[in-house]
Amino acid sequence: MNVPFALYLFPGDKVPTFFANPSYPQTNSRSDRRFVVAPWLAPLRSARVVADECDAESLMALTVSAPLRPAAAQAVETTDKAAYLEGVRSVVRRLGREGGKTVISSVICLDYKKIDALAAASEYFAIHPEAFCYLYFTPDTSLWLGASPEIIYSIDKQRGRFKTMAFAGTRPVEKRDEPWDIKNIDEQRIVADYIADRLAACNVKFDEKPVITVDYGNIQHLCTFFEGEADASLTEKIVDSLNPTPALAGYPTATAIAEIARVEAHSRDCYGGIVGVDDSSATRIYVNLRCARLSQTSTCLFAGGGITAASVPEDEWTETRLKSKLLNSIIEKSAKR
Repeated sequence: MNVPFALYLFPGDKVPTFFANPSYPQTNSRSDRRFVVAPWLAPLRSARVVADECDAESLMALTVSAPLRPAAAQAVETTDKAAYLEGVRSVVRRLGREGGKTVISSVICLDYKKIDALAAASEYFAIHPEAFCYLYFTPDTSLWLGASPEIIYSIDKQRGRFKTMAFAGTRPVEKRDEPWDIKNIDEQRIVADYIADRLAACNVKFDEKPVITVDYGNIQHLCTFFEGEADASLTEKIVDSLNPTPALAGYPTATAIAEIARVEAHSRDCYGGIVGVDDSSATRIYVNLRCARLSQTSTCLFAGGGITAASVPEDEWTETRLKSKLLNSIIEKSAKR
């Protein structure tokens, strides 16, 4: 039975939330909670919505006469290293002339057609208490597992207080006692400046917090939080203004998006898109990253890295593999061989 569902855990929560939407795409709901997901470059208004129609116990009792079938997932192959390195070299050459940043992603596809998705989710959630963790399925998107530390927009609707972040720069946690290098500092600054500019363009009041280092599993990132005041009616405008940030696309945005389409051989699908939960009290939207698409043909892990004029292609390749390492090992353990 292929019923759309969402299983998720917010940072700091101990017990995950689950609900299913057997009537999908209808939104017959028992509450106002909605799980929303939009693929790469899609606006918030086009998000797929999984409504809180029933819990796990009710779902098991249902008889579905015409179960939904997932759309065929786009064929994706593991990124060829030589092609990746040549693509990144071309990006570095252009950035050396023009400046800016472009995020280039790669894919690892595993030949596991049967994965214990709940077991993988349970372990992945436990490893990332600092992230928004999720396992979701719709017939439009297929089955995705992810754990994202990156808030694109979160708002308390009652108080009118919002939060977003500039999240970029990557290094192994083993380097925690070392100063950050200029390449990573500059990369994160590009994201922070972009977010400040976009928020200002939306005419909202905000404060920019100091840059901090945050741990995320086996790696660290640089992060700047932005907090401010906004009416909930502006949520769609602000999310679409911020999305995609230079952390997932690059800057200038239009140039980076065109370069991604030229260099990447794969479709990003839901990777780099948005995922989150909306209800009457709050909207919490995250970037869909550190994720994998589980399908009947293969399991594909997506990860990217910010390319600047200072990037070393071999190092960038290593970074994408480092970002996928934990999820890769979890999926291998949960595969039904």
